[in-house]
Amino acid sequence: MNNSIGSGLTGPASRMYISLRIASAMCFIGHGIFGIITKPIWCNYFAVFGIGHDMAFRLMPLVGTMDITMGLILLLYPVRIAPLWLVIWGFVTASLRPLSGEPIAEMIERAGNYGAPLALLFLCGGVKGSLWTRLNGPFDARARANALLCLRIVVFLLLLGHGWLNLIEKKGLLRQYTSLGFSEPIKTAFFAGLFEILAAVAVLVRPVRPLLLVLAVWKMGTELFYPHYGLFEWIERGGSYGCLLALFFGLDKGITINLPQLTKTSIKKNKMKKIVLALLLLIGLTAYETSNGQGCVAIRSTGGFCSAGGEEHIDSISKWQFSANNRYFRSFRHFIGTDEQKQRQTLGTEVINHQYTLDMALYRLLNPRWSLMIDVPIEVNSRSSLYEHANLGRFSTHSFGIGDVRLAAYAWVLDPVKMPKANVQVGLGLKLPTGSYNYSDYFHVTDSTKRLGPVDQSVQLGDGGTGITFELNAFYNISHAVGFYGNFYYLVNPREVNATSTARGGTASANAVKNGSDVMSVPDQMMARLGVNVMAGRWAFSAGVRDECLPVHDIVGGSNGFRRPGYIISAEPGVTYMMKKVSLYAFVPVALVRNRTQSVPDKITTRLTGVTAHGDAAFADYVVNIGMNIRF
Repeated sequence: MNNSIGSGLTGPASRMYISLRIASAMCFIGHGIFGIITKPIWCNYFAVFGIGHDMAFRLMPLVGTMDITMGLILLLYPVRIAPLWLVIWGFVTASLRPLSGEPIAEMIERAGNYGAPLALLFLCGGVKGSLWTRLNGPFDARARANALLCLRIVVFLLLLGHGWLNLIEKKGLLRQYTSLGFSEPIKTAFFAGLFEILAAVAVLVRPVRPLLLVLAVWKMGTELFYPHYGLFEWIERGGSYGCLLALFFGLDKGITINLPQLTKTSIKKNKMKKIVLALLLLIGLTAYETSNGQGCVAIRSTGGFCSAGGEEHIDSISKWQFSANNRYFRSFRHFIGTDEQKQRQTLGTEVINHQYTLDMALYRLLNPRWSLMIDVPIEVNSRSSLYEHANLGRFSTHSFGIGDVRLAAYAWVLDPVKMPKANVQVGLGLKLPTGSYNYSDYFHVTDSTKRLGPVDQSVQLGDGGTGITFELNAFYNISHAVGFYGNFYYLVNPREVNATSTARGGTASANAVKNGSDVMSVPDQMMARLGVNVMAGRWAFSAGVRDECLPVHDIVGGSNGFRRPGYIISAEPGVTYMMKKVSLYAFVPVALVRNRTQSVPDKITTRLTGVTAHGDAAFADYVVNIGMNIRF
């Protein structure tokens, strides 16, 4: 093969090869330019290694020179060590972003940085022989298939990461939308993020060339609008659209990856199994969504994919199941009762919560009827307000860590092998107080003074109580394509209060002491869901109603202490894609009714003063749930 890019090669593999070489080179040449011009934010990444500001600025040009050199080597004289180094270096530099305090989505979104050279290595046969040999063809079928699979995963990650950044309203993206003339950048970010996440799932499940071309144009166009380093940013992001183009070229002329497909003779036999699986996935969302709420009313995730045991009659080989659910919402609309306090947004005094939870659940399927589960939630929360910071300005407090772990056992009332059409599942669990319930951050007291104190109850990682969970899950199939599902979940928290102060590091007011709101309550939590599910091939579409509640009074124990009781009734559309061992889903409950009810301290204050007291709470408009279920 000649030194020139793509010389002597023909066909889709050649176009993949050219795209990946150019994309990888662009990524690291652009990255190197930022080192040469000493991009200030790099100081944060050097600080991960304990390198100070001054030394970081001295090292940046050296790192930049190395990046540009490796990019040029790959572009002009491609030897195998170049993409190998770029994979390692690209992954390390991307990892520095979450390590320096940025969202993990920043690392995921940069999958193109290390994914493009990785796909190039796969296409050229991997790491074999001397690392100083040139990358060249011929590209056999296995190498092409490995490269295509790698590209599908990389494109999924980079679209997912960028969509995630939109949903958490990254400031740089909001400024970008504002500069482009969008009057409501937050809404623009939401729809852009939702589009990218849905596109990511589509590429992972079944990529089609027209969609890939649209996404490549989308990425190449949107990356031009960075306000500060427009052209350099566009060059550095070459891995993103380079991977999209390589996948687009690679799917030409029948180069595909064989995925498990249903044969015509097995479609009829598997229809009932598929709708049962879809319904089980639906009812399994109950505990994921329970008590993570749409704002201040609810507190945290209590995790769990409660229907694992029921899939045994579909997949009798699998004994283990892993489920991961990503949940995000932004609460900002204040309600007293069902009355929205619109003046809060008009005046700019609303409280804004951003809450993300990754629920990871592992199941042991004992037999077709019984299963055991352990769920571990990881939470990232932020809360911005004025009133918590002496009205000096809008400042934020944060919390990060493991939430309350839950253990549970599940059993089907009827034998699922004999009763695939309808069944009821009962679950009993134990919620452990593993999440911090006195997580602290700094609150502004004066222009020059901060005070360390417990963050608001809505962003605490745990509630401090050992609770018992009760669950009922049911489904009924009226045909091979249509079925109904229903769930009920209740968490009993016998402990009344957890002794965490609500005074944010200060001294509680006399009124708070009188009505009991000086310390945080440990409330019960409830959720109920009902809906219909429709199958269409490997896809399942659902529509339902969800009622989520934090009650005023607990079933067991006292109900005093600070809490924001209330309920949210939501419409809950969803979509699920099912493969042989993996299921992917997305659900977006949209609030219809939001009601902040009167708490016990409110009632005590009303009785003591003769004046009705009724606190408010902030709610979200919607919640985004994206997850997967793997059986093995």
